[in-house]
Amino acid sequence: MRILLVAPYFPPEVTGSSNFVHDLAVGLTNSGHTVCVLTATASRSHELFEVCSLPAKRVSPGRIAFGYTIPTVLTRKNIHTVNELFDTFKPDLVSSHGQIFDITLLANSIARKRGIPTTMTVHSAIWHDNPMANFVLALGDYFLSYAFLKRTTNAWIGVDDRTLKHIKRRYSRDFSAIPICIRRGVFSNGDAELAREKYQIAGSPVIASIGHVVPVRNRVALINCLPRLIESFPNIEVLIAGRVADETFLQRAAELGVSGHLRILGAVPHDDIKHLLAASDIEVHDLQGYGLGIGSLEPIDAGVPIVAYVRNNNLPGLDLQEISSEAFLQSNDAKTISEAILKTLQDSETRKRILQAEKKLLEETYYLEIVTSKYEGLFKTLVRE
Repeated sequence: MRILLVAPYFPPEVTGSSNFVHDLAVGLTNSGHTVCVLTATASRSHELFEVCSLPAKRVSPGRIAFGYTIPTVLTRKNIHTVNELFDTFKPDLVSSHGQIFDITLLANSIARKRGIPTTMTVHSAIWHDNPMANFVLALGDYFLSYAFLKRTTNAWIGVDDRTLKHIKRRYSRDFSAIPICIRRGVFSNGDAELAREKYQIAGSPVIASIGHVVPVRNRVALINCLPRLIESFPNIEVLIAGRVADETFLQRAAELGVSGHLRILGAVPHDDIKHLLAASDIEVHDLQGYGLGIGSLEPIDAGVPIVAYVRNNNLPGLDLQEISSEAFLQSNDAKTISEAILKTLQDSETRKRILQAEKKLLEETYYLEIVTSKYEGLFKTLVRE
């Protein structure tokens, strides 16, 4: 099968969706498919598949987009380039990622005109913590859905409970649940000394907190735990590895007098994540109940236990409490989180038990080969139709 993957963000751009599309392209290629990635990120060609990078203008909506810059590609030249790509690559199917970007709308529209089946993977629900901004986004999403998305998309994919509910509410009642993924072993064999030297890590124990700081992962619940953790570990250090688009946690840390225990690293090269994890004892960042992101899966692959507060039905049929009630908490109050972190740090048997359960979760749900096979099954069904 010839598969065109369309994504506004792609490595070296550091986002969860960009890393996911890269890994999916690797997985589909390794399964024998011919893959081309169409992106709005300035990306180099990959040894396994073709990459077509469109020149893009970067728009900065500021707070409404949590500090992200939005790539736009709708120029006459780019439209001609995409049509030429369809002529030369001749895809059997188009798999788009990100429902609000003009590059995915363009590709799906061209595919629809040519009778090529399309899918749209929703990686994020369109939402804002500011009520007025949320209203504007919801209105725009509603009209976008009726004007373009419902006409150009054959199949919808959600990556977790939150995006599945968003699809059902805004776009379609017919959808598939296929989670995010990581490649097996990519985050193992990190160099702890390299990370300590490069990022001046001196504390012990070390809590890694991986991923961009945005309202749905704002780190405030973790900061609220720090006074209790410092009582047991006076030299504890928290590594915040990710672009900071919401500074609420910094204000809270100052109020509690724990700012000295934070090391704000900003956005780091993706290849450095494994080194940071090798220098860490535990990873904690998903504490607001919105679901497990790639930043929660990478540490598990590296052998670092995570503690998280997520919806128990993060994916249909997946009972996180049954997998590990010690790691996947039922409450995100400071006492519950700090007790779980302390027990993981202080009790080797608890740490071992949590890691075994979390590794099993990767093996059964999140490793690349499992997710790739689910995409393949949906793609084959659409192409046969």
